[in-house]
Amino acid sequence: MKKTVLALFFLAQFGSTAFAQRRVVVSGFVTDENSRETLAGASVRVEVGNEGTLTNAQGFFSLQLPANQPCSLRISMVGYEFYTQWFAARRDERLEIRLKPQARLLDEVRVTAVEAPSQTLQMSSLTLPLSQLKTMPLLLGEKDPLKALHFMPGVQQGVEGSTAIFVRGGGSDQNLLLLDNAVVYNANHLFGFFSTFNSDAIKRIELLKGAFPARYGGRLSSVVDVQMKEGNREKFHGEGGIGLLSSRLTLEGPIQKGKSSFLVSGRRTYADLLMGLVQPTDSKLLYGFYDFNAKVNATLSARHTVFLSAYAGRDRLRIDETVGRSRSTVSYQNGLTWGNLTGSLRWNAVWGPKTFSNLTLTRSFYRFALTDRYRKTEVDGDVRREMDFLSSVRDWTLRADVDHFYRPGHQLRWGFALTAYRFRPREVTNFDSRSEEAPTSPAPNPRQNQEAALYAENESRFGERWTVSAGLRLSGFNLPTRTYLRPEPRLALAYRINGSTALKASYARMNQYVHQLSNTGVGLPTDLWVPAAVEVPPQQSDQVAVGWSHEPRKGYSLTLEAYHKWMRNVVNYREGANFIGVGEENPGQSTRWEDHVVSGMGWTYGIEAFAQKQAGNLTGWVGYTLAWSIRQFDEINGGKPFYARQDRRHDFKVVGAYAISSRISVSANWQFSTGNALSVPVAAYFDGYASPGSPQALLHYGAYNAFRAAAYHRLDVGVRFTKAKKWGERSWEVSIFNAYNRKNPYYYTAGRRFDETAGRNYFAVESRWLLPILPSLSYNFRF
Repeated sequence: MKKTVLALFFLAQFGSTAFAQRRVVVSGFVTDENSRETLAGASVRVEVGNEGTLTNAQGFFSLQLPANQPCSLRISMVGYEFYTQWFAARRDERLEIRLKPQARLLDEVRVTAVEAPSQTLQMSSLTLPLSQLKTMPLLLGEKDPLKALHFMPGVQQGVEGSTAIFVRGGGSDQNLLLLDNAVVYNANHLFGFFSTFNSDAIKRIELLKGAFPARYGGRLSSVVDVQMKEGNREKFHGEGGIGLLSSRLTLEGPIQKGKSSFLVSGRRTYADLLMGLVQPTDSKLLYGFYDFNAKVNATLSARHTVFLSAYAGRDRLRIDETVGRSRSTVSYQNGLTWGNLTGSLRWNAVWGPKTFSNLTLTRSFYRFALTDRYRKTEVDGDVRREMDFLSSVRDWTLRADVDHFYRPGHQLRWGFALTAYRFRPREVTNFDSRSEEAPTSPAPNPRQNQEAALYAENESRFGERWTVSAGLRLSGFNLPTRTYLRPEPRLALAYRINGSTALKASYARMNQYVHQLSNTGVGLPTDLWVPAAVEVPPQQSDQVAVGWSHEPRKGYSLTLEAYHKWMRNVVNYREGANFIGVGEENPGQSTRWEDHVVSGMGWTYGIEAFAQKQAGNLTGWVGYTLAWSIRQFDEINGGKPFYARQDRRHDFKVVGAYAISSRISVSANWQFSTGNALSVPVAAYFDGYASPGSPQALLHYGAYNAFRAAAYHRLDVGVRFTKAKKWGERSWEVSIFNAYNRKNPYYYTAGRRFDETAGRNYFAVESRWLLPILPSLSYNFRF
């Protein structure tokens, strides 16, 4: 009898324990209450067991909680009011949680992070809220997302005014730019003064400088993941602006209320129209660009949603000149055009409370064209010479991504990507009416290549302190005569010392199978994309980083990171080489791009510090980077290491915004950085015998990139006046770029100069600057 009672007692205890430990899955989406757009990066936490997660890129979350136990579900997101819901789930539940936006003042002025750095595993990353971008004074009033990234530690701009970014000492081609998962090969307008990303059409921008998750690959230095808005599902909405250089308009609204929506956004400069009015008819320089974004989405059922988005952008520069002579007329026409075309079709599916998937098909196309026309009209006939240069790259990509929350505190991600490339690196057509030979044109011989990747990564939390993410990406690239297959291990660790302090570490290997041929390294349209080859193998990097993050009090955060990156097979032009012009002046030159580049090694290392204030009327941050970037090639600088163009020892940035009232806010940015490492002549020898009376300067170059440009520093200030109207809201923005008129060097010239006072020649290296103090005024509206 005692044994029976004892058995029943233990059975009851076991049953009670089993019942108490039974868990249910609470999953769903976090959306904006007004527009029903999904919110990525929202914090979802439960007080019981300190369970918590962040919504993924599509706003989905999944938590496993004790059944029948009352708990508080707490959701927070920058720019939204705090949400709390009490419940005791008896079975699996799927929710749609709608967050209410905060007052307009907070949305536009406060500079905030998605979540406290000590609470997340991911390091070497940042998410740029669009509300943060809107407070910053920028060039000619254009709120450019890529330019805003320049003010973050570890990120540097290419040259004055450029949108190109150097991340942790890497080149501009080593950044993967994604727009709704489609690759953007050249993100520059106006030769780099503006980017192709229209901020009115953008929902979220995430920058990864290291600790790359296994789902990303293809570049060595960074990933810039840009997501377009989905379109308001509840009501029609619009916004736009009129600036000194361009105007923009964005419209969005429901197709079927609550189930589908659309978004269209356009931006165009009117510089070409104004320039055409003020220039003479026989000599004109015209430049213009445009952007167009469109997106539609539809919820097919409670579990399935489809999205279709597209982007088209183009720049065009044209120079027309006509010279009239007594017996003839000569006309010149030169043109330069470049542009991107991308498309993305995505299917989201929820396969249960624990599994979420994306299937995406993307297309990217980039084209650069250069034309040169000469025509001489005479009585006895015309003489014509024409040259056309074309370079392009196109890719189709199919990728699948699956998120599986298989246990509390454990998440598995896996997927694959297949890409088909077509490269046309260099196609030149020449025609001369005086030649008896037929016009020369390129043979239709594009480079066809394929890239594939398979990845898996697991993120697990162990107790209250440890979080670990381990992943592996297996990537491959196919050439006609060879196939590269390379593993890419990834590892990230986080140890929470307490509720406000954490230590982190990471390691990542990346492979890059496409190269950009560049003489400047700042992403100009003349930079050409080519595939890896047997003679020029894929680039590869290994990066390690350690970091510390701390929140001394609510609204304040401090981070400190140190990193070291090793790079192999980095690509550089041979000294004096230029792939665009080969073969024209010297027909014997090789037109194979592989013969004009060299491969070598590189390494970068540094320390980044970042302090941010996120609360109150005064918000902003201070960032500092101490870094080195070094390259070594057997065929350059005698095989000795040299500082890369991207090497800038010190980089210091301050960003601040202050809300004077609900209608007026002021902001300022200041940055300082060590000058670029350049190769310029260090001396000259004048040969008066070869050309008496006009001695020629024989230039002598020292070590490669041994010259250091002058330091770069600049102050931008702005003020914004906002007023609510019956129809919506309007604002005036006044900005001053380069407020104290610093003459920052744009490029350097070297050569012979003549001193009239002393009556002698001398050698000098002089800088040329580009952008003086530039005030701007823009008008913006929302309805």
